[in-house]
Amino acid sequence: MFATVFRYSVLFCAVLVLTAPLSFCHIGSAAAATAEVRLGTVDSSSGGLSRVDASPTSDGVTVPDRVAGFECRRTAPSRHPLGAGMMRCIYFLVNNPAFRPHCFITVTFFDEGIPWSLEYDSTDASVRKVPQAPGAFKTAGFYPGYGTRRWETVSFEVHDARFSRRCNGGDFRIGAPPGTALAVRYVSISTERPAKMSTVQDAASKLPRVKAGRGMEVTFGASNFAPGTSVAEVQSFFVNVMADIFAPSGVTSWETYVRWSALEPERGKWDYSLYDAEIAELEKRGLKWVPFLIAGPAYTTPAWFDKSLESVHYRCLEHDTESGVQSLWNPNLRSHIREFLKRFAEHYLPTGMIESILLGITGDFGEAIYPVSGGGWTGDYHQHSGYWCGDRYARASFRSFLHRKYGSVEALNKAWKTSFSSIDQVQPFLPEKAPSTRAWLDFMAWYRGSMDEWADWWIATAREFFPKTKIYLCTGGDGYPTHGSDFTHQARIAAKYKAGIRITNEGSNYPTNFWLTRWVASACKHYKTFYGFEPAAGVDEHGLVVRIYNVAASGADQLFEYSGNMTGSLQRREAFRQHIGLLSKGKPVVDTAVYIPKTHITAHPREWQIPFEAAAQIRDALDLDFVDAEMVAEGALRRYRFLILVHGTLYEKAELENLLKWVKSGGVLISPNLGKPTTPENDSAPDGDLRLSEPGVRQIGRGYVFVSAEKPGPGFHADLAKALFRAGEVMPGVAPKVPADGEWNGVFVTQQQGRILVLNTTDEAVSGSFAGVRYEVKPHSMAVVKIPA
Repeated sequence: MFATVFRYSVLFCAVLVLTAPLSFCHIGSAAAATAEVRLGTVDSSSGGLSRVDASPTSDGVTVPDRVAGFECRRTAPSRHPLGAGMMRCIYFLVNNPAFRPHCFITVTFFDEGIPWSLEYDSTDASVRKVPQAPGAFKTAGFYPGYGTRRWETVSFEVHDARFSRRCNGGDFRIGAPPGTALAVRYVSISTERPAKMSTVQDAASKLPRVKAGRGMEVTFGASNFAPGTSVAEVQSFFVNVMADIFAPSGVTSWETYVRWSALEPERGKWDYSLYDAEIAELEKRGLKWVPFLIAGPAYTTPAWFDKSLESVHYRCLEHDTESGVQSLWNPNLRSHIREFLKRFAEHYLPTGMIESILLGITGDFGEAIYPVSGGGWTGDYHQHSGYWCGDRYARASFRSFLHRKYGSVEALNKAWKTSFSSIDQVQPFLPEKAPSTRAWLDFMAWYRGSMDEWADWWIATAREFFPKTKIYLCTGGDGYPTHGSDFTHQARIAAKYKAGIRITNEGSNYPTNFWLTRWVASACKHYKTFYGFEPAAGVDEHGLVVRIYNVAASGADQLFEYSGNMTGSLQRREAFRQHIGLLSKGKPVVDTAVYIPKTHITAHPREWQIPFEAAAQIRDALDLDFVDAEMVAEGALRRYRFLILVHGTLYEKAELENLLKWVKSGGVLISPNLGKPTTPENDSAPDGDLRLSEPGVRQIGRGYVFVSAEKPGPGFHADLAKALFRAGEVMPGVAPKVPADGEWNGVFVTQQQGRILVLNTTDEAVSGSFAGVRYEVKPHSMAVVKIPA
């Protein structure tokens, strides 16, 4: 079994398996043929080869056409009632027994990115596509449709031709997908090898080479081979996913899901053959390798471990039911993961093929989050978004956390407003059953902290065995409390080991992608480490451009893309290839941040997305970063002139004290009318001189607080524009922000050192200027404009 995998959906690439050996499929110039047919308004045939003039209700309808100076015929729709879902084919008859059983079939076609296959009537009884006609419709080869926009010639070698008209009345056919119009102008059949034959992969080499900026990692994926996959299946997989166009299209590496179960199918017995075959395919295509090293999720855990007494699964609090995913609190797991990483490094580091490694530490797929949903393919087990800390080791860990924090049950009872007789009575609880706000915040500190400790151990262990390799921690989602992920913490942990973060959550909408990824980007910039972005599932041709822009605008190192998102259509391939050259590493110039009210939205999980979505609305007019309380406490606000509050009233006292300190030092704090701040302990007036519930403009020290009378939304946006772009009018001495954009119009601008990046998400071309330089951007496109020094 083999598949191209999307983390969050059951999307497997539909592939045509080459049943003939790969060496039988060639590209070259058509040689002199014993029989041939030139297709057009009137075909010209000789030597016993002819096209079948098919019924208008069959799948073999064609129409004459003229393409790039040549007459040809195109596949066309059938008049059959079910014709819309039928393949579109061209059928041929062979009226000369000399071509049985060994011959060469050559096809000249115009490559507009349409994949097609050649199927023939064979003597191979193992082919059972039509049970009553064994051997019919055997696949001689497959052309992926590279989109060279030239006439190409492909030859296929056949060793077992029967040619008794069992392919719907024909001897062989050229078959294209439903709804396509494949143009073919010449077909020949010969008993002699054509004078020039080269591999089908050579067509990809005719594509003009494009590439991203120096040092950028462009990773495609992902293969997820099950244990026992054959070498031939691995080879066919890479042909069918069009891997030969990856390097010419700027791709630097391929990602593989490396399963613990595939590497150690039996306890202590290590098998590298599957991944050896895979990197051999990558090496001959000029691609590096990104192994996604996964241990813990259900689909990667070897049966011998999962069924042993060492196995401990997550257990949910909602139903007291086990997941199929191993619990991160399981003390038996670490020694096995350590050996898994050690063995992998010993075998594959010497190959020199690894560009980076991605760590899949837990969850349904491998992200550093608790189980949420396996998308239908990670295993048949109890799965849902919830709190997965009901196993015996998790419960013991929670009590240990409380002992360390409070020391005594009296201190805990005072903080929680409870009456436990012993800390050992306390069990993990759901949010609706939390004794108090402080109790829930403590629970979440432990729940997230447990994920932090697990990530720390994984990265530290990986760094031991990969001392110089670029390491990414795979994380996902949006930080929602059930996920147990805190992106600030994960960035800080990764930076400690000179590792980075890959966040898996993007789609085709830029504002959504922005808020889903910018917390990771901001935290990684704060801790001076690297990061990359990945989609959660499929994206369209506009989404490919949006994702390239987001990586570039955020200053990320890595763009990961599922290969089918790019190869799925000619339009997608062209969109990717036209824009990948604009992807380069820049240093964003961002002087404005949005505050993540983590205390408030942790205490009120249903409000989690509100501040991020509010920030995404503001992003249309200006570029932003995110900061949270911990980043502020560590001095992150020194990089920003303006800080925007967008949601929340619940703060820890220290948060408000740090914000006041920053304002006094010269910062400008801007807020809508959010209401009166409070703390988990209901302290009175915790915001002090900030007076966040009082609309108006106040100077505090060398800085200002600007509180709008408007609630979040368009009214606040108008006040925000005044506070930023006409700051001097309302806050004397504050230099206004120079807008690289400044409008809410679906056009997004990012300023970086020496350049601006512009993304146009509208259906109309747009133009503008910045720093005296004008730019024009086509619909659903991006541009990079250099700014004179």
